[in-house]
Amino acid sequence: MLTPLQIKKLQGIIDPLAKKRYLKFLQLPQKLRETIPSVETADKIRAAAEKNKLSKDQLWDFSYIVGMVLLGET
Repeated sequence: MLTPLQIKKLQGIIDPLAKKRYLKFLQLPQKLRETIPSVETADKIRAAAEKNKLSKDQLWDFSYIVGMVLLGET
């Protein structure tokens, strides 16, 4: 069940794709909602990128893909 604050934020999102993804994020289990934006997750993504010598553009693409996988979009 969405909280009133989450509903208000959802109503303020104009872009339909962003709204869909935010709603999907809110429906994830609590543990996963905490994991996606965590510093630890970002550090692991950065470490994997450094290990594989990814460029800054590749790092951005990689982090986007990881986010989509965690969200269940990919």
